[in-house]
Amino acid sequence: MRRKGIVDELDLKIVRRLQADGRIRFLKLAKELDVSEGTIRKRVQILEDKKVVIQYSAIVDPRKIGFDSVAFIGLNIEPLKFLKVVEALSRLEELSYLATATGEHMVLMEVWMRNQEEITRFINEKISVMDGVNKISPTIILERVKLKHK
Repeated sequence: MRRKGIVDELDLKIVRRLQADGRIRFLKLAKELDVSEGTIRKRVQILEDKKVVIQYSAIVDPRKIGFDSVAFIGLNIEPLKFLKVVEALSRLEELSYLATATGEHMVLMEVWMRNQEEITRFINEKISVMDGVNKISPTIILERVKLKHK
């Protein structure tokens, strides 16, 4: 039975397993889920075609590659300038994550920097100067507790 016309329980198991290990071999996944390798291959292709699985990527520990300061930054933006600011933010290569949101902040982003001084400089030189940004709320990450999806 397909849930909401997109995926069924087997698809969800496949997606969860791919989230945990995007490099898992189809044969191993098929054995784990007690289905044929062909079924896995076909299902993964459909999930990719329907953009359920958007991309495969590595989860990296920023500190191990020299980025000792990680911050989430929440922004509030003047409504009439919102789209222009989000477009400008999306072009900043320093961002590892960018999303629009409801709640306390209209925009949330994640940045990896070598130290806290770089975070301060980034905020002062690239974010606070954007026309329309009216509140900046940085939060320094002390430790990542959970990285994978279940």
